[in-house]
Amino acid sequence: MQHILVPIFICVVLPVAIVLIAAAVKMNGQNKRSEVLLKALDSANGVDVDKLMRMMENRDDHKGHHSKNRTPQEHQSRRLLHGCLWTLIGLVLVIYNGTAISIGGDMLNFDSDMIWWGGISIAVGVSFLIVYTVNACQMRKQAQQELSMTESREDEAVKE
Repeated sequence: MQHILVPIFICVVLPVAIVLIAAAVKMNGQNKRSEVLLKALDSANGVDVDKLMRMMENRDDHKGHHSKNRTPQEHQSRRLLHGCLWTLIGLVLVIYNGTAISIGGDMLNFDSDMIWWGGISIAVGVSFLIVYTVNACQMRKQAQQELSMTESREDEAVKE
């Protein structure tokens, strides 16, 4: 009975607790923000409420890993980073465990199933790299189209 309780706790209770804590933290932050804005509105000190709201939003954006302020180049570099890391981790797992299996023993008592995790890591990394490559080609084409459009506009302006 005891060895059933631990997986149930880890798989059910812990995720529910994490979601509840995250929701409570977010709700608390929103309540604090609304209190500050209400106090700013109540006081007639000439506080620019719009500017205050923008400042509070910018401050909150730097707390977490929000991606709405990232440029397309930053998204691309993160894809490349994640692709390289996942692929490298997968290669290390596959090579290490493949070597351990071919020698005939398990190095550091690793399970031979780790080779599957290595394959999954390689697949995830390659998918990131594919998305990076496709998006880089699309961004290059967009940049060329924008450049040709601006050149044609400049040529038209010169002709007039």
